[in-house]
Amino acid sequence: ALGLFPVRIALHPEVVVTVTVNVARSPEEAQLQIERGGAIIGIAEPAAEPAPAEVRAGESSAAEAPPS
Repeated sequence: ALGLFPVRIALHPEVVVTVTVNVARSPEEAQLQIERGGAIIGIAEPAAEPAPAEVRAGESSAAEAPPS
C-alpha cells in the first residue's frame, strides 16, 4: 500500500526507535506524501498548454506573421 507508515525497530532491549517509511511510486510522489502527511490517491494531470491558435492579446504567433 502507498503512504506513510510508522515502523518500530528494536536493535536491543534498550535501543528502540520508530521510523516512518514512505512508500511511493516516484520521488515526486514521496515528496507530496511528506508535505500532505498521507498517501496520494491520484495526481492531477498538468494543465495543457494553449493550442497554437490561442494567442494572448497583444501577441502574434509565427503562423500569423507575413512570410519573409
